[in-house]
Amino acid sequence: MPLILALLLLTIIAGVVAWVALTGWLVRSGLEDLSRRRRLRRGADPVQLTAERAVDAARRSYLMALESLTETLDGWYALRPTLGIGTPLERTYPDLRDRTDADPGFVELVERANSASLANRANPPATVAELLAETARMDSLMLALRARIHHAGRSPETGPGDG
Repeated sequence: MPLILALLLLTIIAGVVAWVALTGWLVRSGLEDLSRRRRLRRGADPVQLTAERAVDAARRSYLMALESLTETLDGWYALRPTLGIGTPLERTYPDLRDRTDADPGFVELVERANSASLANRANPPATVAELLAETARMDSLMLALRARIHHAGRSPETGPGDG
């Protein structure tokens, strides 16, 4: 009989300890939830601040890519009427222009870059994923455009390292 009473008492004590622990956990999680809600309302939650920084960084990257692409296109279009006079390309611009005009891939690339620049000015992306995708696309267009211009600017006699 004393063994049964001891087991019964031990079960009751274990139940009380479990109930106190569970109640304490519920109270603590409730207080943490209230604290987090208060931080969210104030805009001071670390996750919220990190997300805002990520959105800001994506917007800045997007705007810099758009500006770089636009400046590259503007620079290319500005050379046409002046024939490169007064620029470092003054001697080589006519040959450069002839090579790029004869390259259908370059013309198509300029048209795609121009369309991307105009479309992104008129209709900027809304989500972070779209911002990042458009940033990458505009950067790749700008780099491809600059690489094509650089490649076309080399005279046929110079090798890859002479550049």
